[in-house]
Amino acid sequence: LEKLAADHPSEPLVHLDLGIVDTNTGKRDDAIRELRMAVESDPAYAEPHLQLGDVYRSMGKTDEANAEADKARRLPQGQPPLEEIIDSIETPVP
Repeated sequence: LEKLAADHPSEPLVHLDLGIVDTNTGKRDDAIRELRMAVESDPAYAEPHLQLGDVYRSMGKTDEANAEADKARRLPQGQPPLEEIIDSIETPVP
């Protein structure tokens, strides 16, 4: 994936996937960097916003998580499953 990111730096799916891998391996700072790159590559793509919000929530950064959820909510994908994911991001971790 890292080679793909280097070869295709403006491809949001590559950065999204790297962000998810980094999240799953506990590399939250790297995940944030990759997910921000995905957002910058395609601001209208909701999934990187949602993943980024989830990382922020897991770090206790509620304001940042809510900001990403709000950005995702304003995008044209207002389907019910998206709303459920956004709601879960905005719910504080116990």
